[in-house]
Amino acid sequence: MNRILFIISFVLALTSCTSEENRDWMSMEYVSHFGWDSSFDPETNHVEYNMSWGGRGWWYGDDNGDGVSADLSDYDRVVVELTDIKGKVGQFNLCVNYSITNVMSRNASTIVDGHATLRVDLDSIYKKNVKNIYIQCDSVGEMVIKRAYLEKRPKYGPAKTLDMTDLGVISSDQFEGYSDKARVDFTFNTTGDIMGIDEKGELVEMKGWGVGIICSVADVLGAEVTPYSILLTNIGEETYSCDLGDLRYMLSVKDDDGEQGLYWTVWPIGNITEAHIIRTTISEVLE
Repeated sequence: MNRILFIISFVLALTSCTSEENRDWMSMEYVSHFGWDSSFDPETNHVEYNMSWGGRGWWYGDDNGDGVSADLSDYDRVVVELTDIKGKVGQFNLCVNYSITNVMSRNASTIVDGHATLRVDLDSIYKKNVKNIYIQCDSVGEMVIKRAYLEKRPKYGPAKTLDMTDLGVISSDQFEGYSDKARVDFTFNTTGDIMGIDEKGELVEMKGWGVGIICSVADVLGAEVTPYSILLTNIGEETYSCDLGDLRYMLSVKDDDGEQGLYWTVWPIGNITEAHIIRTTISEVLE
């Protein structure tokens, strides 16, 4: 009898492990009951935000009695594709929280013709215990989650440094011949203190605050072509990376003189004393 019970227990344990390994962590089932100032329709994957910076996303657990966190150690980043975006929405944030730390992975994305692709890199140390993944919206609005998935970071070829003018402009011809999956790295440096004073006069950590922008040289004010926000993650040298495909709409626009390209800049915030650009590089993905 004991032998039979052992075999049954072993089979159940094996089945449980297999189920865990094959679990679709980006399934919409995790979205239904996690969010604030927002609503979700599981039949259509439609999300509606009724307050600025409302949130909606995937809840797994915190390893402290409220569910079990997601083990995403086999992956490098989260990708969420949105469509049918309506309202005065200018930006989405894709955020990842981990169950055993106050570290957050966060990236901002813009909207082009009612569509947006959000990507955020998972923290290499803590991605084994992901508590939640959620989308924040900067305004009242609505959208449909078209697709959400996890992926491994592609391998890239050698990085090529792009030329910049004294004004910080990168001409569009330097991107010719590269695929949409090529990676563009914007590297900059900051010095000073990560802490700063917010609009309420309170001392806060500035991680996740906008420290720069990437925009079209034809629309540096972002009136017509929405820019990308560069978010601060730490003090010192850091790199903001994105796929070239995310920048194509900026490169396609011409100014009054026929110039096409990118312009990017960084600036001090809070108690940061200096922020300056180091370089911009591009690397083709290796198939």
